Amino acid sequence: MDRLARTGAAATLAFATAVVAVVLTTDLDHGSPADPSAGLIEAWSQTRTMTHRSVGLTERRSETSDDALQSPVEVVQRAPDRLLRQFGEVRGRRDDRVLDCPAPLGDGAPPCVLGPPGESFTDVVEREITEFEALFTGADPLYEVAPAAGGCWAMHRTRYDPRSGFGIDARFCFADDGTLRSVRIDHGDVVETTTYDEVTTDVRDADLEP
Repeated sequence: MDRLARTGAAATLAFATAVVAVVLTTDLDHGSPADPSAGLIEAWSQTRTMTHRSVGLTERRSETSDDALQSPVEVVQRAPDRLLRQFGEVRGRRDDRVLDCPAPLGDGAPPCVLGPPGESFTDVVEREITEFEALFTGADPLYEVAPAAGGCWAMHRTRYDPRSGFGIDARFCFADDGTLRSVRIDHGDVVETTTYDEVTTDVRDADLEP
């Protein structure tokens, strides 16, 4: 289980995390045949800025054993605030400050820590989008992208690189309203799947409380 947790931690972005059986009807633009990555970049960028609350389940499963680690997952975003609840932790941002609520240890839960002012929400998102786009561009892109049915995109790693947090293969699926509905990341020995079965664009103040 420790190996599963360590591997999955490197892959979590947030978002993070197309499930085996997701069927979505969508008119999403998959980009031109010459550059299908454009559609994925646009769809992923939208999820980093839109207001939404997504609730689902994350599973990390080893391909060499029956071990599996599961956790409810909840992502709440209303710029400039964002929260990720997963594996007993709460992490996110309050405007330009990082919020960290560690998982409980023993009988008590460590207090939440709100960091000092830093990058703005806009700057963080712009940097994330630039880093994401760099995976598919340049003379020797790290990932190839292909459109898939049901509003999905499939990513395939072309070579090893420390930036390859999306594993050997990854699959993102989006709904009609642009919300991310599922992610599947294959790291080779561990597969991480996140499926959101409850998604709303109505976010209340209470939803953003850790």
